[in-house]
Amino acid sequence: MMRLNLFLARAGVAARRKCDRLIFDGRVTVNGKVAESPGVRVDEASDDVRLDGERVFIDERHYYFMLNKPPNYLTTVKDPFGRPTVMDLLKSQRVDIPRNLRLFPVGRLDKDSRGLLLLTNDGDFAQELLHPGKKVVKVYRVLLSKRLTAQDKETIERGVELGDGRGARAKIRASKATSEGWLVEVAVVEGRKRLVRRIFSTLGYEVLDLQRIAIGKLKLKNFAEGEFRELSREEARLALESDQVWDDNNH
Repeated sequence: MMRLNLFLARAGVAARRKCDRLIFDGRVTVNGKVAESPGVRVDEASDDVRLDGERVFIDERHYYFMLNKPPNYLTTVKDPFGRPTVMDLLKSQRVDIPRNLRLFPVGRLDKDSRGLLLLTNDGDFAQELLHPGKKVVKVYRVLLSKRLTAQDKETIERGVELGDGRGARAKIRASKATSEGWLVEVAVVEGRKRLVRRIFSTLGYEVLDLQRIAIGKLKLKNFAEGEFRELSREEARLALESDQVWDDNNH
């Protein structure tokens, strides 16, 4: 027997927190009855668990995929308005996975951004990767409309107050002029929505392009935008390996 939210996560529905929301939204049934709590105990061998009417099973094999996400795709499994999602990219390719496998994207990469995105059916791995205490480092290559000043660089590394009343900071790892604009390499350890864009916007910079190039020690490989590559478990777990941002241990 196991908790319902853990069952859903291990079945590859989503990370555990997202599974909690699905349960509270009344979308999950156990033996024909709407589940009322993530803590409901289920027998993975005999209970009939369904999401939106579709039977959910635990697949003992875990799958991990790296996507080089292009812009204009939403990082979600489904969109109620019919806009393109990263799952549409998966369907368009000949990826050798079981027909009924439930993959989901791990973490955020907004519609206008591109680069490294992970998809999996391993809810425990996703939970570990997204946990704030893990402080997983994400590295972005950001193209700005103007030169980043030394003063603003210092401000970003010290901390910027955002509109929600919470501060955020990032480490500037590289900065140089290009023919398209000012290119900056940025590392952050938070996963808040549009965080990197908001940091620069607060200081008056326009972000022309944003590409995620690494998660932990997992780096974006040289393959075309819109393409997937399957990862071994060992490769996927590189995303969880420490890649220190600040010399002061992030305090």
